Amino acid sequence: MKTDMSKSLRLFLFLLFVAAFLISAPVVVLYTAGYRFDLTHGRIVHTAVLNISSEPRNATVLVDTAMYSDRTPAVLETILPGDHLVRLEKTGYLPWETTLSFESREARVMGPIVLFLEDEPHLQESLSAILVSSHEATNRFAYVTQQSSWLEVWMVEAADSQKKLLMRLPYTSTSTYSLSWSKDGIYIALKEQHGSRQDLSISRVSDGTAIDLPVSAQGVEDT
Repeated sequence: MKTDMSKSLRLFLFLLFVAAFLISAPVVVLYTAGYRFDLTHGRIVHTAVLNISSEPRNATVLVDTAMYSDRTPAVLETILPGDHLVRLEKTGYLPWETTLSFESREARVMGPIVLFLEDEPHLQESLSAILVSSHEATNRFAYVTQQSSWLEVWMVEAADSQKKLLMRLPYTSTSTYSLSWSKDGIYIALKEQHGSRQDLSISRVSDGTAIDLPVSAQGVEDT
């Protein structure tokens, strides 16, 4: 009797382990291949990949407020398709964030993203502006300062003198620069002219987000 029960128990356990293996094996394979279950849409989707870097390095990466263990430079391989808020944080530096839209199986590279020191505005008091441009409709003006190998674009609210750093770009002494606003004052552009070559950097005034331009719009040669 005991022997029969022991055999029955062993058979039951064996079948249980086999069933568990048959169920878990496909799940592990799909997980390893980058598939995740999308709770929002109730389906299995292939994730996107984001390779993100910053200057300085070792910034904390957050996606939709969820913190990743990896620090910049980091490769995030578990991003679900859709819109996500990507944010970089580092002690002593202003946070950076933007909203990105990802497709299934998409691989995207961003950076290096320049993080600005929190006390940077105080360092600018002694610097002289090399360019100034105003936008009367929004009661704002912007100016450009040059320090060492960097150019910085600042926006000032004329009503309360509040300042915001919009851009920091490498400075080339042989280039000439010009600053201009969009008609509605939402964007500001810094144009660099180096011989016959033109490069354009555009920033959204409200939050300093850099606007990505197509490759064909950069390095344009005058004709």
